Amino acid sequence: MAIHNLNVLGEMCPIPDLKARQAIAGLAIGDSLVVETDHRCAVTAIRNEMKRMGHRVKVLEVMSGVWQIEVTKLR
Repeated sequence: MAIHNLNVLGEMCPIPDLKARQAIAGLAIGDSLVVETDHRCAVTAIRNEMKRMGHRVKVLEVMSGVWQIEVTKLR
């Protein structure tokens, strides 16, 4: 179970969501992807898409206006 990081700070929707989907596709089941973003709409888009795909998602605001989205690949 590896942890992978994806920095999409400064990138606007839909780019962070597209990059997160591409990154999670390349991971093994049980691996986690930690996406760091400063765009609120990217948090919502990534969280919703990853849950729709059946993955576990945790969101943490690490600083004011900066979030980490931890996605664990379940299938």
